[in-house]
Amino acid sequence: MTYSLVRDTYFSVETQLTVRSGNISRGSLPDIIFECQQPAGPFNDVKHFHDCFATLNHLGPNAFLGPFRSGLLDDIPVIFAHSDLNRGNIMMRRDAEEIPRITGIIDWHESGWYPASWEFYKTRWTASKGNDQWELEFVLEFLQAYRGYMSWEYFVHSLGY
Repeated sequence: MTYSLVRDTYFSVETQLTVRSGNISRGSLPDIIFECQQPAGPFNDVKHFHDCFATLNHLGPNAFLGPFRSGLLDDIPVIFAHSDLNRGNIMMRRDAEEIPRITGIIDWHESGWYPASWEFYKTRWTASKGNDQWELEFVLEFLQAYRGYMSWEYFVHSLGY
């Protein structure tokens, strides 16, 4: 009986995760990119999330989705994302064989339920601000790549970031 309750709860939670995006308690999104419009979210699906994201710079009755909206992926799941993965937030140390190991991830204030591509886009964007090869050498080792980055970056730049 306990197994059934746990299994039923798991499937109920799994269903909810694929439908809504927002902060950990399903409220508005805490990502710095959404600071220009508060509150942003929660959203019932990825399409509505991207529609909001694509219009952040064009608020009001004349809002339009922009020329790159079709490049944002709507057919992906919602996941729990850190939303600020960068070198400074990944704690590491070397083990006895001098192999670097991750010991923790800090600074979760922007975390929440985002489209699966958000973690990759945001990490790549943050990493590209540095003058080293971290973006190219390591990001793809721990995050799945998604197409659509150029469209995402277009909207981020339109916000002045």
